[in-house]
Amino acid sequence: LGETTSRVWEEKLDYLRSLAGMAMLVTHPDYLDVPARLGVYESFLRHLKTQSHCWFALPGEIAKWWRQRDAMRID
Repeated sequence: LGETTSRVWEEKLDYLRSLAGMAMLVTHPDYLDVPARLGVYESFLRHLKTQSHCWFALPGEIAKWWRQRDAMRID
């Protein structure tokens, strides 16, 4: 709250990537109710679009991947 740029989100994304982690973006319209806040969010989405080596997946796609992974066996 109170941020005027997407810098904090971008830094957190870099940190998660360094750990081979996952970032899940959940938004709520109550926090995107004024142009300034919406602009910060849009800036972050533009930043995400420039990132390579990312999998932009919907929750169902991630669940499917986990089910497939769980079914795998190593011989």
